[in-house]
Amino acid sequence: MAMTNYNLALVTTDKVFNQKCIELAQTNLQSISNQYLLGIGAQPHVTLCQYTSDVSPEKVWLSVSEYHGARFPVKFDHVYVRPGKGEHAGFYWVGLAIQDNQSTLSRLQQVMSDKLATLGIATETESSSYFPHLTWARCLSEHPIAFTRLPNLDLWSPACDFQLSIGLSNANGVYQRCLRTE
Repeated sequence: MAMTNYNLALVTTDKVFNQKCIELAQTNLQSISNQYLLGIGAQPHVTLCQYTSDVSPEKVWLSVSEYHGARFPVKFDHVYVRPGKGEHAGFYWVGLAIQDNQSTLSRLQQVMSDKLATLGIATETESSSYFPHLTWARCLSEHPIAFTRLPNLDLWSPACDFQLSIGLSNANGVYQRCLRTE
């Protein structure tokens, strides 16, 4: 099997929420985005572990079976803008930061990282610096970020239920297609 990019991530089946995220990303960031923008071929998600591997996604999915069907309530706190690091220097990442007791998703991320390690898979998502979020876009840093449309209050509460999934990704973490959920 060839090396492929994957993402163990949380996704929601709330189509209204997903559409709001896509619309906000497209409306505000389309003209300054670069290689990552929610919309066609880029689905809203909360990354737990991004990785590249030749291990079958079915084998990975079986290794996390105790989390199949579990619901994770996610509540968003604010729009974030973070500078890119390493290969992403010169870009900004923009999206929604999660209002989490940080411990729930951070623990889940660590569990997923450990599960991948038992399969001999190294994750690109560092547990020590894990930041629970939902990315809208990667933007060119030489362009100012100006929001023409802000999220309505209903995006911030109540919490939205997410569930574990495994999906095809790319090197920038774009969640391209869901392979398994439930």
